[in-house]
Amino acid sequence: MSKTAALRTVSRVVQEFRVIEPDMPANYVAIVLFVAKFIEDNHEDPSIGDISNGLGITRPSVSRAALALSSRRLGGSRATEERPAGGRKALGLLEREADFRDLRLTRCRLSAKGSALISRIIDLTKG
Repeated sequence: MSKTAALRTVSRVVQEFRVIEPDMPANYVAIVLFVAKFIEDNHEDPSIGDISNGLGITRPSVSRAALALSSRRLGGSRATEERPAGGRKALGLLEREADFRDLRLTRCRLSAKGSALISRIIDLTKG
């Protein structure tokens, strides 16, 4: 693949994320992609700690981002509610759940919306 083709593909991937949220932070994109790759490689959902260690982002930052990437916004509001001025909407790309073996851990997985996004991205990179 040429540099031009590679850059074009990256640009299309960025556009897929911008359709969901025009000003999505780069760490949100990195987290969604990391979760997808982790699940593919390990056949289990990553914990907040796994994501933090894998991306070099602090656990509190990953935790806040995972909350925003789920169906809830900071402050506990549901995705269907209006977002406050200057607030970020709940994106619904991830689902968060306590680990059934260790309730201290929170695990993240792709939601149906997140899986559909990853499928579109994979299709973009194939052709």
